[in-house]
Amino acid sequence: MANGVLASRPGGASDPDSESRALGTGTAPEATRRAITEAVHAVYFRAAGAAALALVALPVLPPRRFPVLDSP
Repeated sequence: MANGVLASRPGGASDPDSESRALGTGTAPEATRRAITEAVHAVYFRAAGAAALALVALPVLPPRRFPVLDSP
């Protein structure tokens, strides 16, 4: 996803390493910083949504009572 964001920028570097160095030195354009921040937030929000869905679904999906086998 980051490569797509970087490659879509007109006139920008498409190499993630050069963008990483630019972010570290503070020379990256503000639009690049915002694009990377939005991409990271989207990933974290979707991961949080998947975790919440799992917490809701797991207690509901398994059967309420598991069959118990009588020992002979």
